[in-house]
This record gives sequence, structure tokens and C-alpha cells, in this order.
Amino acid sequence: MRQLDDVAAQLHPLGGDQMRVANCFEGQRFTQGVIALTAQTSPAKQIAHQEADLLCYVISGTGRLRSGTTDLPLKQGTLCHIPAHVSHDFQATGDRELVLLFTLVEAPAAPAP
Repeated sequence: MRQLDDVAAQLHPLGGDQMRVANCFEGQRFTQGVIALTAQTSPAKQIAHQEADLLCYVISGTGRLRSGTTDLPLKQGTLCHIPAHVSHDFQATGDRELVLLFTLVEAPAAPAP
């Protein structure tokens, strides 16, 4: 079992100073961790996880999830699912960090044609 305070102490920068991440658990088919984002002036570049679905739960803060041209508001308690191959990015919108618990789950293989 991990405590959130312990995980917060392990957050390290990822791709600049607006995003910090810490992996908490890694299994054969999943990775779980915490991402903390600070507000930024310009939108982040969208990414897609090619081999994994992404589940995120908002622990604290406010923000938005952008997928393609669709923006979805995020606040504490929001749960979201982003399927493998879907482009997306997150952005903090408040005066506090947007803190997400994430789980990357290996997507099932596509059926053979």
C-alpha cells in the first residue's frame, strides 16, 4: 500500500516544468501512478498511447481534458477513459496543480483480419 504523501515526494519532472509524474505500481499489463500538472499559457501537444487504454481519476485541482477538438472539464472526483490510439492532453486551469491518478492498461490485441 502506498500513501499519497509518499508518492508526492517521488514526483519528478516529465518534459519540462509543467508536468511531474511518479509511477506507483507496475504489473504485467498495467502501470499506475500520479501526474501533477501546473497551469500553462499554451496548450500541450496531444499524445496517444498506442498500446494502452488510459484511465484517470482527478485527485485534486481543476483542469480540462482535450481529445481532438473536444474539451472536457475536470474537477476533483472526475473519472475519464481514453482508449488506446486516441490523441489527448490535459491542462490545469486553476491556481493549484491538477493531480491525476492514472492507470495505463494494455489494450487487447486487434482481431486478425
